[in-house]
Formats: sequence, structure tokens, C-alpha cells
Amino acid sequence: MAVSNIRILVENKIDSVTLSDSPTMVSTLSVENLQNSLRAKVARTTGIADQSILGDWSAPVSISGAAIWRTNLSDEGTWRLRLYDG
Repeated sequence: MAVSNIRILVENKIDSVTLSDSPTMVSTLSVENLQNSLRAKVARTTGIADQSILGDWSAPVSISGAAIWRTNLSDEGTWRLRLYDG
């Protein structure tokens, strides 16, 4: 597969957000691990039910891209990104 465009996301906006999860993730592999770039730091759900990860910035931010890195989603797995203003 040829790639004609590449986008480099320079600033990781997740580092400056307050995160919450529902249902609560595994206590030793919590949602806050998403803000740590170490490969050993992962977040893990407690089951196969839908998992929500919510982020709340204290001030408006501009986001030009989103990515999931090092995931084990299956081919049937789905992720959805919703952004709200207000």
C-alpha cells in the first residue's frame, strides 16, 4: 500500500487533559497510563463491554488529528472520537 501523505503530530494534547473512564479500568493499569509514553505503561479494561475514556481540558484546545497507538483492537473492534465545544 503506497502512502502519499504523512502527518506528524508534534504536541500530544492528551498530556494536558483530565481523564476519566467508565467503567473503571484495571486499577494497576489505569486510564492515566495513557498520558505516559513508556511502552510498559498501558491501560486495560476490565472486560469486553464498551469502554469510555473522557477527557476534559480546562481551556479550549485545537486538535488536528487523533491516533490510537499500540492497540490490540480486533478487526471487528470500533473506536469513536467525539469532540464537543462547551
